[in-house]
This record gives sequence, structure tokens and C-alpha cells, in this order.
Amino acid sequence: MLSLAPKTPQAQVKSIVFVVDPRDWFVHQSEITDAQGNTNVIVFADVVMNSRVPETLFHFTPPAGTRVIDTGKLGK
Repeated sequence: MLSLAPKTPQAQVKSIVFVVDPRDWFVHQSEITDAQGNTNVIVFADVVMNSRVPETLFHFTPPAGTRVIDTGKLGK
């Protein structure tokens, strides 16, 4: 388990815990606890590594008038 907590008090997150398999270093579960003590647990199951995902799945057309910044061109 890898437990993370802010160095200074945070309004939103009290702690984050990752359950890591020591054989392959994959995260199998995460637990996020907010400042009120509520905990959200996410369990990762049937994970497929390095699978191909069609580009069409991530197609995004910004709404008219949206400013788009091409980060690939920054600093050039």
C-alpha cells in the first residue's frame, strides 16, 4: 500500500491510498478520503494493458468560439 497525505491541511482531500501489487507494481485499488471523512473506493478489475483504442473514441470538437491552445507548439 502507498499512502499519500498533504503536507499542509487541504480543504478537499485528507488522504489517498493506492493498493499496489508487489509482483507487477500495478495499482489494483484506490481509496480517497475527503476532509469530512467520506471514503471513495475504486477497485480496478479486468484491466487490459497496452490495448489499442480507436481514435474516434476520443474525438472532440470544441464549441464555436472556444479558444484552443496547441500545447505541441508552445515554446517554439
